[in-house]
Amino acid sequence: MRKRAEKRGERHKIDDKLAFHLFPLSLFVHMYHYTLAFFTDGNKMTVCKRGDGKMESCLIRDAAAADLPHIVRIYNETIPSRMVTADLEPVSVESRRAWFEAHDPHNRPLWVVEDDGAVCAWLSFQSFYGRPAYRHTAEVSIYIAETHRGRGLGTKLLERAVERAPELGIKTLLGFIFAHNEPSLRLFSRFGFERWGYFPRVAELDGVERDLVIVGKRLV
Repeated sequence: MRKRAEKRGERHKIDDKLAFHLFPLSLFVHMYHYTLAFFTDGNKMTVCKRGDGKMESCLIRDAAAADLPHIVRIYNETIPSRMVTADLEPVSVESRRAWFEAHDPHNRPLWVVEDDGAVCAWLSFQSFYGRPAYRHTAEVSIYIAETHRGRGLGTKLLERAVERAPELGIKTLLGFIFAHNEPSLRLFSRFGFERWGYFPRVAELDGVERDLVIVGKRLV
């Protein structure tokens, strides 16, 4: 009996030592399971990638003409979800050229996010209703590539938009969001956007009528 007790005590000591050595490793893995993001300056964001803890830099910059195919690709990736856009079929690069050229870095910018040289997300400011009296109001739209969703890019892009909008002469920001797109509604709500308009059953997606919500935030 005494020998068995001594053996059990030795096993407990071994288990305790093993647990002690494994704890820092498990803590390390747990810490780096998450994606961390923050701006290091006006244009750069540092991101801790999921899983491997590798640090990378994502550049946020004004879009160039060569980015349009990538912008369209990311946009088209969202169409099958029937949650983000009212387009039902993929759009062409040429069909979006006039929209692209209507952006101006000084008042209605179009930003892209680069990850390792590849465009992975974008944000656009678009004039509301196209009349001069609405010149201080803009609609903001955010699109993120499938490979980069869930990394906090939407949060950081919207945060940047809210911060920079007054410098662009924008006093009010709007978002047009389907009522069933709950993740986007939650995102805008976290930044103080409120529901300013509700349009029931104005869109039909695959035979299902969907509601549209307009959210807004007064900045200055």
